[in-house]
Amino acid sequence: MEAETSVALDDRQAVTTDGRQSVALDVGQTVETDTAASEKPVSFFQRRIWTRTGKVIAIVVSAVSFATGIIGVMPILLRDATGLGSLEVTAAPFEGGPQEFALSPDADLTTFPVGSACDSEQLAWLASNAEPLAHRVAVDMGNRASEGSMLALTEFRAVTAAATGDVRIRVVCETTTPNVQSARLFVDQPSATAYFGGDTLGGDGRPDSPVAWNLAPGENGTIVIDLLSATAVTGTLQLTAQSGKESTPVDVEGSDFALPGLVASGARFLLVTADGFTCQAVDGTECSVEALLAG
Repeated sequence: MEAETSVALDDRQAVTTDGRQSVALDVGQTVETDTAASEKPVSFFQRRIWTRTGKVIAIVVSAVSFATGIIGVMPILLRDATGLGSLEVTAAPFEGGPQEFALSPDADLTTFPVGSACDSEQLAWLASNAEPLAHRVAVDMGNRASEGSMLALTEFRAVTAAATGDVRIRVVCETTTPNVQSARLFVDQPSATAYFGGDTLGGDGRPDSPVAWNLAPGENGTIVIDLLSATAVTGTLQLTAQSGKESTPVDVEGSDFALPGLVASGARFLLVTADGFTCQAVDGTECSVEALLAG
């Protein structure tokens, strides 16, 4: 049993030392404080709460740091830089330009009507003696990257297989509408690639120029290619794409074609005028109708 000590301070104050302190303020009023309670140790439950709180804070800080790192890395991982995979290339028949036909060499040219170039009467005669000739292809190219270097496209070529059919004469309707400047590709010649003739680049003896196209990020382009052949063939177009030190052949989607064999590969043809036929070459020079018909 603990001893109780009381110390008289005056008529209104007293202190007891049994662990409880009583201070008399006046008659009927006291304020009691439990000194033992103020010195009570933290419970196990309280310590667990503080430990869990610390862990939660540490996890939150780690998560924020991780998210910050991801945010910093994502622009690098998602960079849309030029590469071979950023090339888009497709093709379709080119519908512009003058009407063209593949004429049977047995046709009697003396029965060809005169009048306006490729008017209804002349077109009716061509429908009876010739077939429509579709040999022009529009190749659409694009670099869908948003940054980086250029894509280089070269060696536009054909992958062909032999077909059957009679050799015909190319016929072109005269038109006052300016024709599209197109490249040429002789698809029946091994290792041939498309080129722009010197005449399409201004003439005056300029040399032919192989087709090559550079596409900057986000840039698009279109090229029209005349497909010419001395023998009947079917095939598709192919090109070489280069990005940096990497290069690869690319098959051009939608570029399937079927061509009849054409006299002089179609490089010389009959031009339909109001007065009948004249002979013309792809470089704009005139030639002999008789020589063309003789093959």
